[in-house]
Formats: sequence, C-alpha cells, structure tokens
Amino acid sequence: MYLDIRPNREAAARYGIDVGAIQDVIETAIGENNITTTIEGRRRFPVRVRYPRNTGAIRKILPTCW
Repeated sequence: MYLDIRPNREAAARYGIDVGAIQDVIETAIGENNITTTIEGRRRFPVRVRYPRNTGAIRKILPTCW
C-alpha cells in the first residue's frame, strides 16, 4: 500500500510549521521512524509504533490528508 501525502505548505507557513517537521510526524505515525531505544543488558533495540495496515486506521491517524 502506498500513501501519497501532500502537506498544505501555505497553511503550514501560516502556523509557523516547516514541511520537514510535518514529514517527521508522518514518518513516526506510519512507523518508519524510531521513537526511542530500549536497552536490555548490553543490547539495544529500536522501538517503533505501527498501526494496522488498513486505510481505515490510517484515516483516523491522518484525517486531514484525505
């Protein structure tokens, strides 16, 4: 599944939000970005949040993109 998200640059600028910040939030919401790292003994593991792979769940997360 592919998701085509086009941030509204004019609205973002109006609120003082840069497009890079929007992209970071989208990456984190979709699960492509590490949120934190957990340490178990000498081993480190990345922690990611992933949502179900159906468009209904994604629409709830990113309602203004549809």
